[in-house]
Amino acid sequence: MMMKLMYALMVFFGIHAESSFASTNDQTVKNEYGNTPLMEVAKYGLGEQLEILIRKGAEINARSSKYRNFTALMFAAQEGNTEAVEILLKNGADGSLKDSDGLTSLMIAAGRQDRNIVKLLLENGAKIDDRSIYGETALINACGSGNTSIVKLLLKYKANVHFQNSKNETALMLASVHGYNDIIKLLIQNGAKINEKGEHYGKTALLFASCSRYTDTDTARLLLDNGADVNLANTYGETPLMEAAKYGCLEAVKLFLERGAKLDLQNSDGKTAFVLAKENNKTSCYTRQHCLT
Repeated sequence: MMMKLMYALMVFFGIHAESSFASTNDQTVKNEYGNTPLMEVAKYGLGEQLEILIRKGAEINARSSKYRNFTALMFAAQEGNTEAVEILLKNGADGSLKDSDGLTSLMIAAGRQDRNIVKLLLENGAKIDDRSIYGETALINACGSGNTSIVKLLLKYKANVHFQNSKNETALMLASVHGYNDIIKLLIQNGAKINEKGEHYGKTALLFASCSRYTDTDTARLLLDNGADVNLANTYGETPLMEAAKYGCLEAVKLFLERGAKLDLQNSDGKTAFVLAKENNKTSCYTRQHCLT
């Protein structure tokens, strides 16, 4: 199987099988996807062939001309090929290089939930808090994908818990909207600010969790138990209670009322939680039985 794959690669690049990747020129040829032989071999995780190419002088940090400006290391990280990542790093692959979106190999590995590769990259000096053009960090990507062990590892290497992405979401906010409670606990233990607001819309972690389709009230309860302000509003004056009432999240409404949510607060349009529930026909949230009147 392996020999067939290698032969296919050699034919694909126009390399004679008997050449054994002997010439540097052969190694710099790019296929129709803009990738060199080194990139393709790294992508497939063919360790022995990868070492042959490197010994023969393949440019280890060459860029794909068509696929996101990727390097061989980025391809190996994206495909989860630990052996290829290890070989490339040992031979001088630059883990600080970024693709066309500003993603490093570490961010790519964190997003695809590959702890072994994340560990390898960190041990080889990957910059923990590098940011993409969208403001992403490895920690933000790991929190968004819900991998607790990677989050724990990144925090061990002192990842910054306060950065916001281009959507003004912190790692804590992303974990909260998805209901990743173990990650929320880790972030709080490592200094995440429970009442931090997004820069533009002013949403807090509790506002993200107030009526998320991904989670139940356990996440909101966890945030409240750790000091989340139940009456802290976003830029438009909307509180967690208003969000829950507007979208008919009855259990969250009950929880927020139990924790001291104020019924008389108004948003920037002068509407209370009761008015928002009634306007959106969320009957269960505004009947007298459920205390919004």
